[in-house]
Amino acid sequence: MGSSEGDPEERFIHQVGVREFLMSKYEVTQGQWKKIMGNNPSFFSGENSPIEQV
Repeated sequence: MGSSEGDPEERFIHQVGVREFLMSKYEVTQGQWKKIMGNNPSFFSGENSPIEQV
């Protein structure tokens, strides 16, 4: 991560390791997100629309 260009706080170039993560085959809907997280930060609304702005 990091960059030799850009903002000063982004210039420290360093390696980052990710041990594991989970990825769904399908997009998370706004309804699913709201049920678990309790909010809906999406700009476009719709219970069956994909969550965005996260």
